[in-house]
Amino acid sequence: GRPPPPGGVVAEGGARLRGLRPPEPLFPHARPPGARAPLRAPPARARAQAPNPATPPASPPRPPAAPPPAPATVAELEAQAAALMRAERFDDAAALLHTAVRRLGAGDDALARVAAALEEARSAARTLRVRARRAALPRIARAAAEADEALQPFTAEARAYIESVPKSRMTPVGGAGGALRIDDAMGNPLAVWKPAGRTGVPGVQEDGQLIAELLHHRLARRLGLRVPHVEPMVLDGEAGVLVRWIPDTTNLQTLSPGARLALKGQVAEFRPLQVVTGNYDIHLENFKVDRAGRVWSIDAGMSYLTTPEYPVSIWSSRWGHTFRELDDADAVVNWARWLRDWYRESGRNGGNPWHEAAARLEEMLAGRDMTRAATRLVELGDEELATLVHGVVRHAKDPAPAGEILRTLVARRQHLPALLNEQWAGALPAR
Repeated sequence: GRPPPPGGVVAEGGARLRGLRPPEPLFPHARPPGARAPLRAPPARARAQAPNPATPPASPPRPPAAPPPAPATVAELEAQAAALMRAERFDDAAALLHTAVRRLGAGDDALARVAAALEEARSAARTLRVRARRAALPRIARAAAEADEALQPFTAEARAYIESVPKSRMTPVGGAGGALRIDDAMGNPLAVWKPAGRTGVPGVQEDGQLIAELLHHRLARRLGLRVPHVEPMVLDGEAGVLVRWIPDTTNLQTLSPGARLALKGQVAEFRPLQVVTGNYDIHLENFKVDRAGRVWSIDAGMSYLTTPEYPVSIWSSRWGHTFRELDDADAVVNWARWLRDWYRESGRNGGNPWHEAAARLEEMLAGRDMTRAATRLVELGDEELATLVHGVVRHAKDPAPAGEILRTLVARRQHLPALLNEQWAGALPAR
């Protein structure tokens, strides 16, 4: 049958009576002999105070929080952003500069300067992202391969064609070097020919441009830097050098400030060699960037491979520059500093967009980007350096300056840690 419903009282004989509850015991705490005491939960207060072995001990109370730091000034934000841009942290720099812009009023004199730096940082960040996305594209690899043809020597057929082209069909490039562009039969640029002597700039040796171009090319290749191939060539009875044209490139001067800033690490790699060879002509048109985003250095014909005999202070005052280092070291170091800082100092004076752009990029260079090339240059043996110098000077009319050039290069290289670290900290540890 059906089981009896729960509850109720069981009468004698086992019958369950509905609706009746069992009587309450007279002594609720009494228990039969031999029965165990029931486990009772401790009171709520006791439970809160009793230690729990599974719970770690409470940590000591924290000291009161320090008050938030005072907001940085606009000048401090600019300085922090500049340091971040040197480290190529352009997004972080843009965030700081954005904060600085918001703190400036519409009529503040610093607003235009800070806004320009903000746009520069944002543009640099965009450029780096685009370069990262494009790096793996096949067309970028093809562009790099096409540009790298400029690293190769001229073929015999190319030289024969160039020798057959009269100077009247060559196009002047402009500048003090007297360069002429030579096009192929289809009208595409093929090479640049430059005479051995320099025009408009006093040189120590008669064939200064020939020696400087050849030496720059051979030292750069030795250091793993990207420069076009250069070789000596007599054209219409005049000695000179033939430089391969780099296809599909543009110069850094035509880029936006942010795009230039995104390439500053590659530009910095050339600075140790430029300091040692006395190449002060480092305006941004002398840096090319190919379609693969790689920077090339060109036009080293204005390099001062030797130390002039007259004091640098005379030459400096002629150009309107003043240097605190003019008389605190020997002539080699003073001249090396002047040549190193020429565009930086000229750009600070204002009035020339070329110089100002070059000075801005110089200030943003980071020493760590120079370390590899600088280390290789310092480790280059004196014997190998002498071999390179004598191998170049033998193409000049008068090989006598070889000894003077070598002594100057060795002296500048000896002072290279100081010459670099003075402007770009950490470029080359002192030895």
